[in-house]
Amino acid sequence: MEVNLFGGFDETPRRRELRRIYEEGRLPEVYAGLVLDEAQVQAGIRDGTLIVDHGLRDFLRACPDPLAGERSSPPLAPEQDLQAELEAIRLDVMSALARGEELETRRR
Repeated sequence: MEVNLFGGFDETPRRRELRRIYEEGRLPEVYAGLVLDEAQVQAGIRDGTLIVDHGLRDFLRACPDPLAGERSSPPLAPEQDLQAELEAIRLDVMSALARGEELETRRR
């Protein structure tokens, strides 16, 4: 939040509002408004406005434990090789896009 508010990005009405909320110590209120309770989640799944997506969970399960000292990727079954490679490329692209956007914002 501090990088977003004080990182030299363009000043917008939303940033000014968030900065005021941040300085007033009211960010927990904002975050609380973004979190759904269990009943709201279940209702959203039932009415189709929410879905259950285990993609991140499954991706993280396939990652080595950083505290176990492992340095190589976990072995993948042949059918997972292509999907894992595509996921790695997707993450690299997202990172590059974020860096490019940050540079463009600084340039402006």
